Amino acid sequence: MNEVFIWVATHPGWYYLVALGALFFFLTLALRIPQPADKPRFEVAFLASVLLSLFAWRWPSYLAPSPLNPDEATWAAGAIKAMVDFAPWHGSNTGTSGPLNIYVLMLPTLFGAPITFASSRIIATCLLGAAMFALYYAVKWTQGSNVARLSLVPPVVFISVVTARDFVSYSSEHFAVCLMTIALAASAYLAKEGGSLSSYVSVGGVAGLSLGSAFFTKLQAAPVALLISIFAAAAILSLRARSKKAARYVALTTAAAFCLVPAVILLSLWRTGELDDAYFSYILTNLDYVARGPQEIRFDSLLAYSPIYDTFLAGSLLIILVGAIALSRRRGITRANLSVALASLLLLVTSVYVIIKPHREFPHYLLFSIVPLSFGVATALGLTRDVGFWRRERHIALLFSVLFVVPGLTMALPSGSRFLRELSYNVSHRQSAVAVAISRYVHPGEPMAVWGWASEYHVQTGTYPATHELETEGLIRAGPYNDRFRPRFLSDIKKNKPVVFVDAVSPSEFWAKHRDSQGHEIFPELANYIRDNYVLKEEVAGVRIYVPKGSEVYETRRQESSLAAPGGPG
Repeated sequence: MNEVFIWVATHPGWYYLVALGALFFFLTLALRIPQPADKPRFEVAFLASVLLSLFAWRWPSYLAPSPLNPDEATWAAGAIKAMVDFAPWHGSNTGTSGPLNIYVLMLPTLFGAPITFASSRIIATCLLGAAMFALYYAVKWTQGSNVARLSLVPPVVFISVVTARDFVSYSSEHFAVCLMTIALAASAYLAKEGGSLSSYVSVGGVAGLSLGSAFFTKLQAAPVALLISIFAAAAILSLRARSKKAARYVALTTAAAFCLVPAVILLSLWRTGELDDAYFSYILTNLDYVARGPQEIRFDSLLAYSPIYDTFLAGSLLIILVGAIALSRRRGITRANLSVALASLLLLVTSVYVIIKPHREFPHYLLFSIVPLSFGVATALGLTRDVGFWRRERHIALLFSVLFVVPGLTMALPSGSRFLRELSYNVSHRQSAVAVAISRYVHPGEPMAVWGWASEYHVQTGTYPATHELETEGLIRAGPYNDRFRPRFLSDIKKNKPVVFVDAVSPSEFWAKHRDSQGHEIFPELANYIRDNYVLKEEVAGVRIYVPKGSEVYETRRQESSLAAPGGPG
C-alpha cells in the first residue's frame, strides 16, 4: 500500500483530478432540482457525495505520523488507556475535555484495528460528515430540500479543501459539534407537521440523548447545548398545540433520554469513588482555565490562521446580510420563518460567545462556528426566497455556489496540499526517532509513564498511560493543581509499575522544553523514586528513557531490535 501512496505523491495531478471530480460531483447534485419520483435515491446520492468530497480531499492528512495538534495526541492516548480502564475519570484525567471525546476514538478497536492518528482523523471526518447530514435535515425540515442542498455548499467546500492543522486534526470540538447538530435537526423535525407519533417519540429520544451526551464532550459547548435544549422544548410545545398526547410522550422520552448518559456516568463515578475528582477536574479546572485566560482576545490573530476559513466566513456573512435585508421587508415571510430566523441568530451569537469566552486564540474553537454560520446562510436563503429575491432559481443557486467555490479553490490550489507534499516521507517514517528508541524497551499494550506534554509517544508505540495524567502541565506549572495531582501521579507509578518512564522535557517538545525548570526532578519525591527504581537507558533528542533496574528483558529486547534492524549485526 505504501507504494500506492508514494506513486500518488509523485503524480499529484491524479490526486487533484479525483478530489476536484468529487467536489464537482457534489456541486452538481447540490445545484440540481430533482423530480419527485427520484427524490429518495437522489437524496442518498447527494449525501454520499458529501462524504466522497470530504474524504477525497482530506485523506493525505491521515498519514501524518505525528500529532497535528498536541490535544490530538492527548485524546488518542486517553482512548488507548480506556481500553484498560474504561470508567470515566478513573483511568485518566481528560482535563477540560469530557470522557466521550476519548470513547469515540475507540471505535476502530471494534474491528480489530489499533487507535492511531490516522483512525482519529478518519473519525473526525466522519463526525463532520454526520454533522453535515444532520444540518441538511435541519434545513430541509425548516426550508425545504432545495435550500438544504445549497446550504451545504459553504461548509462542505471549506471542510474539504482546508489543510490548516487545527481543522484537519481530531479535536475535542468534533463530537460536540456532531451531537448538537443532530439535536438541532431533531428539534426541527419535532416542530414540523406531518410526522407520526412513533417518529416524534423516536426523534425526541435522539434529541435528548444527543443533548445529554454533549455535556460530557466539552464543557465549553454547554451554552450551545442549553440553547438547543430550549429549541427542543419549544418544538415540543408547538407539537402540543397539534396533539397533547404526542407532546406528552415526546416530552417524557426526550427527558429520559437526556438523563441517560449523565445518569450512567454519575453512577460510575459513585461506584469508583471518582465523583469529587471529576467535579474538580472537569468543572473547577474549566472555570479556572477561563479565569486564567487573557482579558482580551485578538480576532485578527484568530482569523489570520486560515485564509480558506476567512473566505467561508466572509461569504456566509454576506449571505446572512442579504437575508437580514430581506427580513426587513417582511412581505411574504411566514411566522414559522421568523421563528427560524430568531433561532438562527441566537445560535450564531451563542457560538461566538463560546469561541471567545475562554479568551484563548485557539483556531480549533472556530469549529463551533461552522454549523451556526451554515444554518444562518440557510435561513437567509429561505428568507430571500420568501420575499421574491429568487427570480431565477437556477441562476441564483449557481451564483451562490460560485461565491464559495471560487475563493476556496483559489486559496487552496496554488499552494497545494502540504500533506500531499509530505506523503512520501510520512509513509516511510511511521514513528519518530524517540518512539523507535522507546519501542526497544516496551511492547504495545504495556504501561508507560510520560513526564511532559508528549502523549504522541503512547500513540506511536501502542502503550497505555500508566497514570491518570495524559500530560503533566498541571504538575509542572506552579499552581493549585500541584498538591492534588503530583501525589496521585507518583501513586499511579508505584501501583502500575510502568515498563518505561519517559521524561519528554526537551527543546523539541511542544510545551515543556527546559529540563532545569520543568524536568521530573522538580518533583523531588518522583525524582527519588525514579533514581531508586529506574535506570537511564537512552537519551534521544533530549528525551530521557528510563527502564526498571535489574530487568534483563529490556536489554534482550534492545539486542533483538538491533539484530532485526536493517544493517544490524550479522
